[in-house]
Amino acid sequence: MTILVDMDDTIEQLLKAWVNRANEKFGRNVSLDEITAWNVAAPYPGLTREQIYGVIYEPGFWSGVEPMPGAADALKHFMEEGHQVFIVTATEIEHVEEKMKGLLFRYFPFLSWDQVIITSRKQMIRGGRAHRRRDPQPGGWRLQKDSVYRRAQPELRRGGERDDPGAELGRGRKNH
Repeated sequence: MTILVDMDDTIEQLLKAWVNRANEKFGRNVSLDEITAWNVAAPYPGLTREQIYGVIYEPGFWSGVEPMPGAADALKHFMEEGHQVFIVTATEIEHVEEKMKGLLFRYFPFLSWDQVIITSRKQMIRGGRAHRRRDPQPGGWRLQKDSVYRRAQPELRRGGERDDPGAELGRGRKNH
């Protein structure tokens, strides 16, 4: 089976790094819980969208983004099960090298360039999805349900998402 895995806030912690960098740069104390919509700039009154979004384009930003706990294990699990895993990301061409070298291949060295799909229109990509992360409980798998995007707009949750990898592979129970 081919499994497509979104990069940002699925296998790495983009939002956490983004908020931390914006807080440092602008002397704010915004928490991740305050980000409840697609507009990351909303909890930063007095600052423009361009200022807040600009921090992710600063040199060195992507090298400061950390992996999602358990993400490497989850990807390895799917690969060891014989599945083809591809990382899908929407990244501007100017930032591809830093995002790939400073983040993806640094924390996920078992992945190759042949397993990366970069696009400016991620919504056009169709295929199996693995929006999952390893649950901190031993042996547990669950959807990364608490991302800002899912909290803010639950209708974005794709039909057929499951609680465990077995479900994605046709062996698990449906998430209700």
